[in-house]
Amino acid sequence: NAFPWLSSVKCPTLVIAAENDRFTPMHVSEHMVRIMPNAELMVLADASHAAIIEQPHTINHRLVRFFSEHALLNLT
Repeated sequence: NAFPWLSSVKCPTLVIAAENDRFTPMHVSEHMVRIMPNAELMVLADASHAAIIEQPHTINHRLVRFFSEHALLNLT
């Protein structure tokens, strides 16, 4: 459990949560975002704990946007 240290994470963080994830329920991801000062939450509708397999294009698109927004990716 890393919750005691999450408030010290200062870098931009994207927490990806799946609506139907029974292994990591939504309330856990929401709690993580509340604790981390620079965190954002992406919720995948109709996805499970295997969201990376179920919705890879949606996740990749959001990651590229997140990296670009935070100057972590240079597409030029």
